[in-house]
Amino acid sequence: MGSLLDIRQPISPSNLKNLEEVPFAVTYTFEASDFGTNFTEVIAMPTGWRGKVRAIDIYNISETFNSVTLNARVEVGISGGDVNAYAISDDIPDTAANAAFSAVITDGVLPVIERGTSILVGGIASTGGTPAGIGTLAVTIQYFK
Repeated sequence: MGSLLDIRQPISPSNLKNLEEVPFAVTYTFEASDFGTNFTEVIAMPTGWRGKVRAIDIYNISETFNSVTLNARVEVGISGGDVNAYAISDDIPDTAANAAFSAVITDGVLPVIERGTSILVGGIASTGGTPAGIGTLAVTIQYFK
């Protein structure tokens, strides 16, 4: 009886092409994001792919999130354009240190991120009182052809 090594063969060009078009997801993390003030981060998309925001999470919270008037949130949009075009998180509730938060995502007016777009991730501070909240922000984008 032969070994598994006997059945190895090169991947055919057509199968290799199929592998190159398999959707994949990337989670971008921004450590120590300070929601006590507005901030922005920019994501460069992989060339030739479109995308969709699949998750927005905050973990490793080191400073309690608090709000008086409006809670903090995350917006994902177009750099130099509509800052919440692709997705908006639900409000980040008053959250204690050492906790975590997974946002419910609302699609923006453009739910699919088109090829060649520079993606803007915005942390929107809470308002009223003394805005606060520091944690690692993670945004997961699924890419597809």
